[in-house]
Amino acid sequence: MKLILENWRNLINEEVVDLPNKATAEERYESYRKHMDAAIEQIEFLEEIFEKQGFVAVEGSTFLEKFKMDLKSLRDDKDLQLDIRSL
Repeated sequence: MKLILENWRNLINEEVVDLPNKATAEERYESYRKHMDAAIEQIEFLEEIFEKQGFVAVEGSTFLEKFKMDLKSLRDDKDLQLDIRSL
């Protein structure tokens, strides 16, 4: 749990994404998607922990569930995908 929180703190402080200066837009976009997938995976892991502890809520009603849905929406943003492909 401590490692997950440290990773989140690093992500929030923008210390996780390490891109070379000459990375293309496509490479940056792929890195962005990779980090979004990792964040979603960590949220799912936290949900499993809470469920095992007996904290069960109606699907879609918890903060983590809403946060995960928001991240998926950002990750799968069609406008961003089109912008990257047009570069």
